[in-house]
Amino acid sequence: MRLLALDLSTHVGWAFFAERNAAPLLDTWHAPERHKSARDDFGPMALAFESWLIKMLLDHRPDVVAFEAPILPRTRVFQKQRAIRMSYGWAFITEKVCFGYGKRCIEAHPSTVKVALARSGKASKKQMVAAAVRRDFIVATEHEADACGVALVAFEHCEPAQLDVFDANLQRTLPRQKARVVPAAERPFDTAELRAITAKLGTRS
Repeated sequence: MRLLALDLSTHVGWAFFAERNAAPLLDTWHAPERHKSARDDFGPMALAFESWLIKMLLDHRPDVVAFEAPILPRTRVFQKQRAIRMSYGWAFITEKVCFGYGKRCIEAHPSTVKVALARSGKASKKQMVAAAVRRDFIVATEHEADACGVALVAFEHCEPAQLDVFDANLQRTLPRQKARVVPAAERPFDTAELRAITAKLGTRS
């Protein structure tokens, strides 16, 4: 599965995986700055983001696009209204473009992204970067680290059988081993289980 993962903001961190075990391409796209006299004019930024996203789809041909879901802040909502407009607008544009180009689009909750990468729903930006580095993701910004976390969530959602396992002791990602089915002859003798089977057979006689 070819996956493009996005951390949506004015600085869009992205990670492209040609397949689950491939080394990702990582980078950050920077939205054009708004002039101070036109801080509420999101049109140029939105158009630039949509054009960039379309180019990413054409260049990398992902099967799935995943992004970190925007959430409403708990405090100072009025003061953060511009950031809210932008984050929800970016999410809307992402789903619109993906639908237009026939791409599956999924979103991941920020806490789930943090848990997937850093094993903590309250991980800080520095902890997310450190966790990405421990997983051998060569990230340059916290936005790229978040995108890697989004990718982990997306693979868990779309292809759980192909995920790797993160070893907390080694702090490294290890290939997942298929569960071995133990033949009955090799299983430990269980007296209680034998009594239960015997009792069940006795009721049938």
